[in-house]
Amino acid sequence: MFAAYQDYWTNPNGSGLAEYSSRNFFSAGTNLGTFSLFGPCGGLAHPACDARGYVTEDFDLTIPTLGGEPTAGRVRFLVRDIVDPRTGRVIPNVRVSSRSLWDQHLELNGQSPKFSLNTYNYDAMADILIPRAVGYSAGFLDYFFRGRLDGDVVIDP
Repeated sequence: MFAAYQDYWTNPNGSGLAEYSSRNFFSAGTNLGTFSLFGPCGGLAHPACDARGYVTEDFDLTIPTLGGEPTAGRVRFLVRDIVDPRTGRVIPNVRVSSRSLWDQHLELNGQSPKFSLNTYNYDAMADILIPRAVGYSAGFLDYFFRGRLDGDVVIDP
């Protein structure tokens, strides 16, 4: 699959597992609206660090409370299409971030919106990254054990 073992993690075309996940998904330290010593979104250029560049999807949900009564709410996802650099296949509408459930209170006070990651975001990541990790693991094992072993049968006189 790859010419060198390190290509499974990082390579010039961005298809290594580390680069693929970092370029396409946010983490707690690189999500929209986060700032670090390296700058917004952890200083990473990808995925794009501007919420206006994403399509939004509203999702109504019902969750149980400690008292047993369900409560309804709405989550706003930021979605994007992801292109697989190995195959060119487009994976549409991947939920890469969410507006925080507390945004309504922040915006009433004139503060910037906050973004968070939730189980729906992590499920979207897992749906894409786990099969890729399994495939890369198989490819890495093939690379590691790429030698050949030839055997000859010698008849004892």
